[in-house]
Order: sequence, then structure tokens, then C-alpha cells
Amino acid sequence: MTATPPKQRTVMLRYFCAITLTVLCLPVRADSDSSAPAGANCNLSAPPTESGEDAVANTVFLVYPRASALSASYSGCQATWFAKTDGTTIPSEWSVLAVALLERGKLVRIWSPLQGMEQKNACRFSNGATVAGDPKACRHPSSEEFPTRSFPAGCLKKMQAAGGRMPDECMRYE
Repeated sequence: MTATPPKQRTVMLRYFCAITLTVLCLPVRADSDSSAPAGANCNLSAPPTESGEDAVANTVFLVYPRASALSASYSGCQATWFAKTDGTTIPSEWSVLAVALLERGKLVRIWSPLQGMEQKNACRFSNGATVAGDPKACRHPSSEEFPTRSFPAGCLKKMQAAGGRMPDECMRYE
């Protein structure tokens, strides 16, 4: 299920992977969803079918909306879900990994329902700088890391059918 990522693969997905790998052995849901951001695409109950896709090791990620769909004036959220896989199937059940809140195309906050993320959930950003939260815990993602990029919807299934090779039409990592 995994393929060597293209050179333009961003560090943001690795950042989310590090969060996931750090907390996968903990219970998935935090105590309260009351601190979740509000706005367009902020409280989706499941990933839309047109969500972008990615995979690292035995973890699959869905991203919505894809980075290529976000305009400089977009206000709302970009959500990332994850699921473990055995490498032979595409998961059907997803857990929210993180929800990034944007205002007029700028990152304001990244929120996660995962336990142990309370300190990072307190972080707030403005114009690329941390304006609230512990500066050590609240590193603002670079433009290379955010918004989260992904492969087009359906590409992981196509890659699986192609024996692990990513089809040419799926090489748009955006």
C-alpha cells in the first residue's frame, strides 16, 4: 500500500504522522469536543468521498478539502482523518487526526481530539506567528507543511490494484 513519496511531499503530513504515532496507543477521543473549531468543513462526521489521500507505513490519511481547493480567501477548516491498515485493504472507519482552522486563507489554529493534545490545542496563530499558547509546543507550520497536501481521491485503491505502483494520473500531490 505504501509507495515512495514524490519529492514535493510536504513535511506537514509527517508532522501529523508524528502526532499519530505518538498517541496511537492512547484512547483516541479526548474528553470534550467543545473546543473543536466551528465553520465550513470543521465538524464533518466522516471524510467526504472526494477527500485527498495519502499513506505512510500502515497508516492511511484522508484530507478534506484538498490543498489545491483552498483559496487565499477560504475561511473554514481542512480536516485530516487517519486509519490503520494491514496494507491489503482500504479502511472504512476513520478517526479525526486534526482539524486546521483557516481565516481568509491563513492558519489560525490546529485542533485534535486525540488525548494528550490539550497543550497544542491551545495554540493560536496569526500571520505565521504563534500568538497564544506555549511557544515551545506551538510551532507554526511552514508554507511547505501547510495546507496539508494529498493525492487525488481514489488513488490509493488504484495504487493497490497496480501492485503498489502509483498510477501516473495520481502523481498530483497537491
